[in-house]
Amino acid sequence: MRRLLISGDSAIASCLVAADGKVKPLRQASYERATYCALCPDGLFSLYEGNASSAFLRLGRELELLDRVEIRGGQLCHLFYSDATRTLYGSSYGSGYVTAIGTERGVFSGIKSSVPVGEGRPGTPRAHCAILSPDSRFLLVAAIDQDCIYSFQTAG
Repeated sequence: MRRLLISGDSAIASCLVAADGKVKPLRQASYERATYCALCPDGLFSLYEGNASSAFLRLGRELELLDRVEIRGGQLCHLFYSDATRTLYGSSYGSGYVTAIGTERGVFSGIKSSVPVGEGRPGTPRAHCAILSPDSRFLLVAAIDQDCIYSFQTAG
């Protein structure tokens, strides 16, 4: 069995998918504009994709809200979680920023950094997604309107 998360404009659903492809719904919770999820060992992270501001959401295994951190800048659209560094990375399509937020014991421990992507280059800086390199030394960020991938060295 594999776990499947479905997120959208008004809800997040958790399901199990059997080897034969059958889907068994487990639970569902209402969250406005929670358009992306990322798993962590004891629950998941999601986001609120607002136009003027956005938010990181920390949810438990039962999809209950454990913590929320508001950020300036619209259209937070992608999350990537590193369990090794206990850091959640969020890409904002609207503002062009990538924000790194620390996690500790099931809640957020504070914003580590918020970096603009692609300023001063042709095209609108739109951070569409960010992932860590396999050795965790670099954060790779896709800026789709600039047709470019940026690389940022990570701390430690």
